[in-house]
Amino acid sequence: MVVDSISSGGLSFVFENMSDQEYTYGSDYALFVRKNDTWEAADPIIENWGFNSEGYTILPKSTTEVTTVDWRWLYGELASGNYLFQKTILFIRQPGDFDKYTLEWEFTLP
Repeated sequence: MVVDSISSGGLSFVFENMSDQEYTYGSDYALFVRKNDTWEAADPIIENWGFNSEGYTILPKSTTEVTTVDWRWLYGELASGNYLFQKTILFIRQPGDFDKYTLEWEFTLP
């Protein structure tokens, strides 16, 4: 995962798959904020939230189109600080048989 741009309201990224394997990802993500030298889950500004369950393919030896995440609906505009963005991808051999990988991008907002 390569992040293209970051702001207090979201970020944009692409997946670069240099392998011969196909991977799958969804719209879900996790956001953490650094507090007292530990990563804590960012506090949502709404209750009863969730992500859609679609799946997108990352083809072998390819780069995906730019994906933009706008987290203002869930976290609002982020304050200055250190953050960690996480995305999960899956390598699916067959239904129920898969490996799960968590990709991370650490960033600082001034």
